Amino acid sequence: MKTLFATAASIAALAAGVAFAQTDMETGMMDFDTDADGIATMDEFDEGLGTSGLYTSLDANQDGVLTEDEYGDYSDDFAGYDADASGDLTEDEFNRGIFGAYDLDASGDLDDTELQTADADFAEGGRYYVDSDDVIDTDS
Repeated sequence: MKTLFATAASIAALAAGVAFAQTDMETGMMDFDTDADGIATMDEFDEGLGTSGLYTSLDANQDGVLTEDEYGDYSDDFAGYDADASGDLTEDEFNRGIFGAYDLDASGDLDDTELQTADADFAEGGRYYVDSDDVIDTDS
């Protein structure tokens, strides 16, 4: 649970630094379960998060990796997500880090409850709600 809150705080802080994010999270993470079987696999999550544009919006210089500066002040999360210890985060590392934070039972899938938790963070009033103007609202 600690990791979930640290990750949520990390992404909220990242989002605060992005005035106009090119993201499309209005549909929510529940829609990541594309085959409607009640779970989101890592592949479904990758697809959904990739389509959202969140990673790209955080990559300020658009070089395809997130540096610790672009990631923000949460070096503990950054280091934990940096699987190859390269000093930057690929989109795969970023997605897997977020996925892992919500996969509380470490099953390798996000079940309905885990998806609902993630969905709440991206819904209106959530930690990383993206409004209709593609502006991340961190004041919610």
